[in-house]
Amino acid sequence: MKTVLEKEIKLDPGFWTKTSQIQLFYGLWVNLCHLGVGLAFGLPSVQVPQLSAGDSFIKVTRNEASWIASVFTLFSPIGCLISGYVTDWLGRRFMIIVCQAPICVGWLCTGFANSPKQVIIGRAIIGIGSGMAMTPPRIFASEISLPNMRGVIGCFSTLAISIGITIQAGLGQFLNWPVICHICSIYTVTNFLSFFFLPETPYFLMKSKTLAEARVALKRFRARNYDCDKEMEQITEYKEDMDIRTISARDRLTLLLTRSSCMPFSVIVVFLFFTQITGTSSVMIWAVEMLTKSNSSIDPHTGNFLMNLTRLAAITLTSILLFRVGRRPLALISALGVAAVCFAIAMYIYTPKGPSLVPLILFMSYMVFASFGYFSLPFLMAAELFPLQNRGLLGGITTTIGSLFIFVSLKTTPYLLDNIGLAYTMVIFGISSLLGLMFLYMFLPETKNLTLQEIEAYYSSLSPTLVSQRENITIHEAQSNISNKLQDNAKKTKTAPSTADVIDLAKTIYKIDAKEKPGRPRQHKKSPAVHKDNADNQDVPRPSVDSVLLQKIQSLARTVKGRRKKGSKENTETLDNSNGTPTEPPLAIGESKLEDISEDQKPGTSKDLEKTSNRKNQSNDSSDGEISYRYKKETREKKTDPK
Repeated sequence: MKTVLEKEIKLDPGFWTKTSQIQLFYGLWVNLCHLGVGLAFGLPSVQVPQLSAGDSFIKVTRNEASWIASVFTLFSPIGCLISGYVTDWLGRRFMIIVCQAPICVGWLCTGFANSPKQVIIGRAIIGIGSGMAMTPPRIFASEISLPNMRGVIGCFSTLAISIGITIQAGLGQFLNWPVICHICSIYTVTNFLSFFFLPETPYFLMKSKTLAEARVALKRFRARNYDCDKEMEQITEYKEDMDIRTISARDRLTLLLTRSSCMPFSVIVVFLFFTQITGTSSVMIWAVEMLTKSNSSIDPHTGNFLMNLTRLAAITLTSILLFRVGRRPLALISALGVAAVCFAIAMYIYTPKGPSLVPLILFMSYMVFASFGYFSLPFLMAAELFPLQNRGLLGGITTTIGSLFIFVSLKTTPYLLDNIGLAYTMVIFGISSLLGLMFLYMFLPETKNLTLQEIEAYYSSLSPTLVSQRENITIHEAQSNISNKLQDNAKKTKTAPSTADVIDLAKTIYKIDAKEKPGRPRQHKKSPAVHKDNADNQDVPRPSVDSVLLQKIQSLARTVKGRRKKGSKENTETLDNSNGTPTEPPLAIGESKLEDISEDQKPGTSKDLEKTSNRKNQSNDSSDGEISYRYKKETREKKTDPK
């Protein structure tokens, strides 16, 4: 059965609840689109070595091979720009369906090619279609997810691309590239048909349609027993506060120059720059050649497949970690780890040795650390930070710039390997990662457990700090709920509540052990855990406990313990039967009759508790102080007026 406070304050359901599972299902479904992008992106790692072999029916030069590897990223910005505008105009679902058509055409052109030029043309068409497919699924995933699940589901796009690259590397061990192209075209047709059953996101419907349609869409992404009313209230307030509406193309371009667009855009673009200058895409595409040059004892193609498997496992781990760990720690670990591994690879190559497994192990370590941040976070955070009015357009521009970064990286890597060697190339990657570490430490925001509304309010200067207010359970709110419950019980039992009743009620509401040793309160995490109520099988949030409130409950626990030792009985106050009201107000947390307790067993007095509360209020913002002031004022009024 839900408590008073749990009914009043609604937090996000837990990971294993039905609401979260529904979000996971839609996140996996929509990212089948990115699985196709991964298949397209990973083809050169199989196609280029087969085309360069002596028995290939199409002969390619070194320059033509580099164009086949990089033309995909050169033409994908065209699709990104188209997708960015259409996504804001016609919707996320529409763009996810339409982008499958050029991808399918590109696969067929590449599969039936008979010359290097035809292969390049087919890859260019695939690039346009893949560019159109990059942004909409990420925006879709971010807009259907609750804050605690957004990091997990947002990471699915990178995970899906990694799965596609890994599948491509595995297929390359057994099949020729034309056969692979035909298989991928069949997969694209399957996606095209399945995406017709996707619903539109509630945020897009709120912006371009009506709130009633947004409510219907929201219910499809939540469990039946989930209360959508509060979330719809937040969406409605968000629409009114931010003046969300359908705007013209000219107004959308004007919004690009506002603070809410420029600040997150600059952070994401620089993040993408360091992602590519540290060699993340280059190591993936040129893995076979790098393993050969590093004198690895294992077959380069097998090593490439193992590297992709490692990347897949690391990104899966990252998606799990994002449910508990913030974006900043993972990004910093990624940058530092990539720098260390790059320097280790350079030192190993610089010192001549015989064939060994060490190069493969080091490159697999590179994949692990790169997956924690560089691979996973830039586009995930782009979907979080960009404002709703031009989220699609900004996402398209960002993906365009990221694709250009990838093109330059893939185009220059062969020349670096030929002219300065693999060792010095890895040194460049390592130094770049250290510079990226400095940038991320200074400028990357933390968005874990923040709603999209809170993030946009911060960058629109409507909120002074990027801190969530959803989990703040104040002393005033806790005291009000407990006092109300005690008064209800007092009216039913015709007896004023005892100290033990106060403790039992506090334990029921907050699910804590009130008999913990003083001075060592249980550490409650900022992210509230969520349990499932066995009675009604509903998602029940477990609120965090204020430290001052916990001290009061512990004081009452020590009071009860002292009374038991002395064998004294608790005094109870009878009610005035004439009007049904207690002669004294019900005991609130921290108030009790202590005449029969020795000095060493007495808990802190109300003045001590007030001092503790004042010290806490001095460290909080002005709003918390104002709440505490109202609470103390209402407490004094209750003492003077029982009603």
